[in-house]
Amino acid sequence: MTEMCIYQGNRGLGACAGRISKVRVASKRTAAWKGLNDLTERLKTAGEEPGVCKAHEKRAEENGYVLASDAPAPRKSAKQKG
Repeated sequence: MTEMCIYQGNRGLGACAGRISKVRVASKRTAAWKGLNDLTERLKTAGEEPGVCKAHEKRAEENGYVLASDAPAPRKSAKQKG
């Protein structure tokens, strides 16, 4: 699956550089989550997946994104605990 930086088209932030890392949003109650979810759905048909390049990691963090590897594990509800 090809990966693209979510800031690739934003010329004001400078050119993309470095490897692309998958990103997640800490809270599903934010506009950032809706935007990332919508982008993910649009890119599926092209076989691409959104992420963020090394050059834009700081900007992504400021906008509420976290690297997928840094994202906390989902919490289990009382019903799921066994």
